Amino acid sequence: MSPSAKYSPVGDSEEDLSNDQPTSRRAPPSRLWSMHAAIFSFYTLLFVGLYATTRRNSMAECVSLISTYSPAHEAVEYYNVRFNGHLSSVTTYRGPPSPAIDAAWDRISENNTLRPIRVSDEELKKIYKSDRPSNVRFSPENGGGSLGSIEVFHQLHCLNMLRKVVYKEYYADVLHLEEKRPQFFRDHINHCVDLIRQNLMCNADVGVITYNWLKGWDKPFPDFNTWHQCRNFDRILEWSHNHQVHIASDEIKRLGNEVDLTEAPM
Repeated sequence: MSPSAKYSPVGDSEEDLSNDQPTSRRAPPSRLWSMHAAIFSFYTLLFVGLYATTRRNSMAECVSLISTYSPAHEAVEYYNVRFNGHLSSVTTYRGPPSPAIDAAWDRISENNTLRPIRVSDEELKKIYKSDRPSNVRFSPENGGGSLGSIEVFHQLHCLNMLRKVVYKEYYADVLHLEEKRPQFFRDHINHCVDLIRQNLMCNADVGVITYNWLKGWDKPFPDFNTWHQCRNFDRILEWSHNHQVHIASDEIKRLGNEVDLTEAPM
């Protein structure tokens, strides 16, 4: 070691340490909290958005697997419902005829009034109806496309018709139809019964009914108050309203290039 080499003692004071190290400013705690909150909010919104998108996509895939195509698939969502199966319950849709009950049924069924929607040519292909020159179409001035409606409203119309037949003395139009056009009346009722049968069998409910002992009954008494996973009907009703074509019935007419069917569709 060279005799000329000199060493300085290592300082151990705070002043010495501060002189040997570069200085840096620490962000105020409030700014750090704001940064963390912003980052957390960003990732939370990102996660919620991805979850909602994935859920919608999964729901759409599920619906497409168990249903034939419909433009209303986008409105389908499911929720759990406990049916009211009591024999003598009073509900919005049940009981002797009244203006309130009629209004409730009119809201959910066609009530002899078509709720038209526009069906595009591409959608016609998806429901296997594109090869029919007899299809009723809207004029180009009215937006084009074909006339359609959502099936559940016709099914509810049929069920409402059966309800009215039970109380036909109250409904003059039903009684009048039966008296003046008895064959058509029977055909209409039979048509409705069979369509409802087909729909029930197509969507065969495999829910389980249990039984209880009931005072005054010698046989097991069924509990019809069962849980079901149902489609949100109000969402479908809202979709129908939002997509309804508001065109006067007298504007729905032949355009001149149709080929009429010789008999009703089979």
